[in-house]
Amino acid sequence: MRSSALLSSLLLLVGWTSTLQAQEVELSDSQKQLNEQGVQAILDGEPDKAIRVFKTALTLGDANVLYLNYGRALAAAGRCEEAIEAYKQVELAPKVALPSADEVAKVLDVYRQELSKSCPGKLNLRCQPSQVKVSIDGAEPVPCPKDGLSLPPGTHIVAGILGTEQIAESVELKAGETVELALVFEGAEEAKGSLQLRCVPEGVLLSIDGAAPVPCSQQPLSLAPGQHELIASMGDWSETKSIEVVAEKTVELSFSAPVATELPKQVTDDGASWIGITGWALLGTGVALLGTSLVLDLAVLEGQLSDLENPANFANKTAFDDAKSDAESLQSTNTILLIGGGVVTAAGAAFLVASLLSDDEEPSKLSLLPVVSPSGLGLRIDF
Repeated sequence: MRSSALLSSLLLLVGWTSTLQAQEVELSDSQKQLNEQGVQAILDGEPDKAIRVFKTALTLGDANVLYLNYGRALAAAGRCEEAIEAYKQVELAPKVALPSADEVAKVLDVYRQELSKSCPGKLNLRCQPSQVKVSIDGAEPVPCPKDGLSLPPGTHIVAGILGTEQIAESVELKAGETVELALVFEGAEEAKGSLQLRCVPEGVLLSIDGAAPVPCSQQPLSLAPGQHELIASMGDWSETKSIEVVAEKTVELSFSAPVATELPKQVTDDGASWIGITGWALLGTGVALLGTSLVLDLAVLEGQLSDLENPANFANKTAFDDAKSDAESLQSTNTILLIGGGVVTAAGAAFLVASLLSDDEEPSKLSLLPVVSPSGLGLRIDF
């Protein structure tokens, strides 16, 4: 806001006091300099800078002209409520000789009038029931606002609308001031909102607003509008969430309790553990590999090696070399089967020992025994 030339001149003058006249308080040289800098910042359109400068000047001592210019800077920055408070201090702070108290009061009155035209007032509404809609000065009805409304100073017509019923109130707002207004429709029922829950796994308990926990329902719940606190629990786990329920609206909320994924130690009714089962499986595989190696050695390799001992058994050197290559390849395969079978068998035995050492309960009566027979590998089950 820019003042008239007269007011601008007064702003520039208020930084100086006359030492030739009696005075109630005298600004220090530092305050005079700061006041002049602040006034210039206002005239240059830099209200934030002016605010900082006047605040510094006031830390050196109170004076009515400093508060006057400080309020002017706050108003220029749009900080209306603070400007109102600063203008109040103008009348309470010590007065300088020049400009006189009367001159300061005249300027203060002008500044307040300008503030009342530019700064909004605040209207806080309370609607009952909450589904009431509000129209300001004939505007389109909107849901009753929860936060305060900033409105220009002056008279406003506030209408509360509920169905075909209507309540209208006239409100006078002043700059920077807050007015409370209640729009209450007596006897009207509060419309409720809906809460749709999703809880996993089954068995989650739910407490709403401190009530006793009940099983979480997948059916929509009817709740009064407003804030609600929900606590879901299951065993040692619990989780708290807050929601805002709006009349005639549905809010969706989900809870997910952690689910244990431990491998059960007991995998059969008779007590065999997964470690033991793994051990038997490895042991059976190892024995099968060793058995295969043995069969390969006795049934194939032994005959081939015997033939290679007598080169006359072959038609020519090429046939002998081919037979020798085949025998060496089978020997390599047999070695791999032998070593692999031994390693897997040893691992299976280690698992079985670990199972026996970790099982504090009575040993299981279940017995799994791998069997090698001429027809192949089998598994004998003893109860």
